Amino acid sequence: YGLHRSRQGPCPDAPVGMPSLPGGSRTLPLRPAHFGWPGTVRRSDYQRAKTGALFAAATVAGAAATGAESSNWQALGEYIGEAYQVADDIRDVAADPEVIGKQVGRDQLLGRPNAALELGLAGATAHLEGLMARALDSIPACPGAGELRAHILSEAGRLLPAQLVRPMRVVA
Repeated sequence: YGLHRSRQGPCPDAPVGMPSLPGGSRTLPLRPAHFGWPGTVRRSDYQRAKTGALFAAATVAGAAATGAESSNWQALGEYIGEAYQVADDIRDVAADPEVIGKQVGRDQLLGRPNAALELGLAGATAHLEGLMARALDSIPACPGAGELRAHILSEAGRLLPAQLVRPMRVVA
């Protein structure tokens, strides 16, 4: 993923800093219909394209800004992005709309891929834990890696509705 530093090039009206995707595209097909959903694409691919790519761009850009080898950080962003999307899927099924500040049930209404609908709440929560474990395992050796792991774990608890929060079974 590259970051465009100016408004020059094939997408001059795109925001500065907008991530470019492989092939130079700056847009993602965010609707399931663009993926041929249902049936032709896996939910995890949809989630990685929708949210994972944004988080990957952020981790890669952050690493590049510090002079670190940025490609080593892409997996971390992809796993966290997919985990965030799975948590959002869980909230869409199980959260109180007053607490999260948005309607619930939209994914089912709009026919969007949703981990909680596909795997059930327990299955989606276990999948979230697995993604977080892979995210933690993907953190490259660096100063502050332990603190980064602890921060990711503390934030992971905020992603789920309060009634579903349990200590993550992920070893930091």
